[in-house]
Amino acid sequence: MKPYPPPQWQTLSGTAHKTDLGEGLPEVVILLLSDQAYKKFVKSKKAAMKFIDGLHILKQKLINLIFADQVPSAIGPGGEWIAIVIHTTRSTATVVGWQLPPPAPPPPPQKLSQSDLRKPPSKRK
Repeated sequence: MKPYPPPQWQTLSGTAHKTDLGEGLPEVVILLLSDQAYKKFVKSKKAAMKFIDGLHILKQKLINLIFADQVPSAIGPGGEWIAIVIHTTRSTATVVGWQLPPPAPPPPPQKLSQSDLRKPPSKRK
C-alpha cells in the first residue's frame, strides 16, 4: 500500500476548512453554520448542492448529494452546526451534521444595594 502524506487543512474562512487528499482522492470540507443557515441548507438536496457549489471550494461541481446523518444537540435547539462534507471522486457529497449546544444565557445583572442606588452611576461600584 502506497503511503500518502497526512491531510493538510486549509482555512478558507473563519467558518470553513478544507483538505484535499490528492489527485484522484476525495476532499473533505468542514463548515460551521448557524442554526438558521443549517435549516436552509438541509431543506432539500437541491438547496444543499446549490449552497456548496456556490462556495466554489470543490474541485468539480456536484452531481449528487446524500445526507448521511444529523445529530441535534441533546441540550436544546439553537446552537451552531458543524457540517462535514466528503466529496468523492465521482462528485457525490456525503454530509454529516452535528449541532453544538446553544450558548449559555448571560448571567443576571448584579443587584445593587440601596446605598449604591442613591449614588450617581459614575460613583457606583
